[in-house]
Amino acid sequence: MHQVGNFNRVSVSYPLTNTEVVVTGSPNMSPYPFKINVVRQLKYAMAKNQAERGSKVQLYHALVL
Repeated sequence: MHQVGNFNRVSVSYPLTNTEVVVTGSPNMSPYPFKINVVRQLKYAMAKNQAERGSKVQLYHALVL
């Protein structure tokens, strides 16, 4: 997580599926909601990619908050 101008930016990538997700928000927010939202977005993006491509790769590794 790092600050870019007036926003905080959190990015997560999952190398097995080449999926990357970026979440931005107010710098006044606690880091915890950013982490929760970015993991939720990553799961959504992977499920969407799996449905589109028919890929069988799933999120097996634990994501550490």
